[in-house]
Amino acid sequence: MTIYELSKKIGYSASTISKVINGYKGVSESTRNAILAGIKAYDFVPNINAQSLMSKRSYMIGTLIMDGPNDILSPHLSEILNAFKSECANCGYDITFLSNRMGKKEVTYREHCIARNLDGLLLAVGMENLPAGKTAQFEELLALDMPKVSVEGFHDGVSTIISDNPAGAFSALEYLYQLGHRSIGIVTVAGENEVSMQRLFGYQKFLQAYGIENNPSLIFPAKSYSYEAGVAIADQVAAHPEITALFCIYDEISLGLIAGLHQRGIDVPKDLSLVSFDDIAVAKYSGLTTVRQNRERIGTLAAKKLIALIEDETQQAEDTLVETQLVVRNSCRMY
Repeated sequence: MTIYELSKKIGYSASTISKVINGYKGVSESTRNAILAGIKAYDFVPNINAQSLMSKRSYMIGTLIMDGPNDILSPHLSEILNAFKSECANCGYDITFLSNRMGKKEVTYREHCIARNLDGLLLAVGMENLPAGKTAQFEELLALDMPKVSVEGFHDGVSTIISDNPAGAFSALEYLYQLGHRSIGIVTVAGENEVSMQRLFGYQKFLQAYGIENNPSLIFPAKSYSYEAGVAIADQVAAHPEITALFCIYDEISLGLIAGLHQRGIDVPKDLSLVSFDDIAVAKYSGLTTVRQNRERIGTLAAKKLIALIEDETQQAEDTLVETQLVVRNSCRMY
């Protein structure tokens, strides 16, 4: 049934029915109630395509996710996406995932956005996580004149909603200091990884604030954000018995590291205190002291900001740092 057919059945103009459907003012309460009753009685569902033509919007938001630690199966990212999707749905928007294919045709990310007439874009990937050959496509996408919000990295002219990583790292290290630890190492991730660098910056700020020497030999770069990388880095950590505590920038690495150290006769927290970052679900059951990211708030704020950019052209790009919380369990002890 079209809106014009409904108009004939309930005796109100199509334009008045459209105003009610879209929540516009200028319709009396009695008329609004009568039209809503008619919509319910005839089980009328508005044609989204027709609405899109009238508003010049698709009410569709694209999401770009890369394989690896930033894919949809990531415990961290999946929670952000769930909150983002829920808030978008509450505001009348749906989401779709960008890919390099549309049907049988191969396309760029930019071409996908244009072909789908997307209203906005959520970036859930940092430059360092781009697969080989995709850097140019990503830069082309960044240049596209479309509202964008990032939840993984900072990009010029793009609003970023992200945890306050330096402050979270600082709070974790300050906790170890309060427990009496002074020889504290850090496990990072190798390469130009933006989140890793932010957390390393928090570590360096802590050392400076408390007058502790910055010893590069106590920085251990894991190969990736994975359990296996944590197991592999255990040999390097074990070679420094002077360390009494360790800050690890990611829970999955931490869990692998604990297992790797255990294989070498080093117990956490008896022999080495360990504090981590992220608070993924398994951290709770493993007794891991860690910095919790408020992923629900990140996803919700990202959706709110993106929709504000879509619906109000006067909105400006801005970065928002979301507070973290240290969750104390039993992977640390007094020194």
